[in-house]
Amino acid sequence: MRLIFDLDGTICFDGITIAPCIREALLSVQDNGHEIIFASARSYRDCLPVIGEKFAHNYVVALNGGLVYHQGQVKQAQTIQGAGYQFLIAHCHQYDTPYFVDNTFHYSYHRGDKMPFISFVDALNLAKRLPVEQLANPIKMVLYLGNHLEMKNDLLAQLAAYSELEVMYHEEEQCLYINPQGVTKASTIVDLFDEDYICFGNDKNDIEMFQHARYAIQIGDYVPLRPYADEQLLIDDAIDERIARKIMALLSVE
Repeated sequence: MRLIFDLDGTICFDGITIAPCIREALLSVQDNGHEIIFASARSYRDCLPVIGEKFAHNYVVALNGGLVYHQGQVKQAQTIQGAGYQFLIAHCHQYDTPYFVDNTFHYSYHRGDKMPFISFVDALNLAKRLPVEQLANPIKMVLYLGNHLEMKNDLLAQLAAYSELEVMYHEEEQCLYINPQGVTKASTIVDLFDEDYICFGNDKNDIEMFQHARYAIQIGDYVPLRPYADEQLLIDDAIDERIARKIMALLSVE
């Protein structure tokens, strides 16, 4: 059995930790010879403080599919190429738009305080923050548009001209997520594992992962994800224990 877990909002609810009961269930599955994989918008660097040493050598599909680590090493990296990336950097500097860029391990940002995830970046002080012109081989870029929502539609229209970019707008975060064209969590997962997996997720970037899964469990109530879920666990005070029980129940029927 292969289980794939999104992190934030799925098994991590504070941006920092996985509840002990969920962690114990994950370890039980792994100790019984099954595979635990993590798939996140985060960098591998920023997954490490959450998943911890016990899972640091597992497959981690990071940066919304643009980066894969296994055994603590880069297995696959798909970088943003072409003029689209340069257009975005120039646009952000012209309009003072906050942005964040990741490569395989290091990062660059402008006005990082606007990024909803900035407090979780490089918590272990493992990486370097570099000037954007020195950050080689970018994989994922995030733009915060909350200060420029009136420009969103025009910017999206301009980005449509750059076929090398995969563009996703997250309405709640008011952020634009950029990856190489065709690169998503789902595309990378299917490339690595076909469609032989069970997954847990909660958000927009999990939709395609759910579509390809053998069985998919939604955490929370993100409405656009619901049609693709085989099962839904709504968040309440007992959600950690209910997720742990669901993981163990999957183990018992496999």
